[in-house]
Amino acid sequence: MLIRRTDLALEAHELWRGEQKTRRLAGLDSRSVFRRGCRVTSVTVQSEEAARALGKPCGRYVTLELRALARKEEGSFEQAAQAIGREASAFLHSPGSALCAGLGNDEITPDAFGPWALGSILVTRHMKQRLPEAFSGFCSVSAVKPGVLGTSGMEALELVRAAADFLQPEAIIALDALAAMDPARLCTTVQ
Repeated sequence: MLIRRTDLALEAHELWRGEQKTRRLAGLDSRSVFRRGCRVTSVTVQSEEAARALGKPCGRYVTLELRALARKEEGSFEQAAQAIGREASAFLHSPGSALCAGLGNDEITPDAFGPWALGSILVTRHMKQRLPEAFSGFCSVSAVKPGVLGTSGMEALELVRAAADFLQPEAIIALDALAAMDPARLCTTVQ
């Protein structure tokens, strides 16, 4: 028996619909729109029944499909950055502090996105503490690269939780590679 594996809520919903031959499940809402050449799908899991059916905790999952990036269309990088920023700001609501967690194993390419992405994050917590006037317009950003259980002996969640308990950030941003069933979604999808 083939076990299908996905981290994407929209694929879990597609899989469930295909298996159940129905489009409706109480406590589940899914909507897709196109914005500036980007498909944006929001899957909201509101009931325990829906959570069990999809294998996802209750919550709202927003997925952006940025296929123009793979096709290297002109302006696609800027459009993708704007789309990601717009959707992220709907979740973050301008926090005063954030902890970015780069999840994964930076020594294994398919799992290295999280740790590698931290290299592009401007961490500012230390600068805001030392020069508050100069960095007054910045959010206080910290970053943690917890590694994986096999190299640290600790689950990533344990380390991120410890950092969050110490820092008390208003937002935690997890950066991680996600499994997808559809190969066309690899390297072109953000959830």
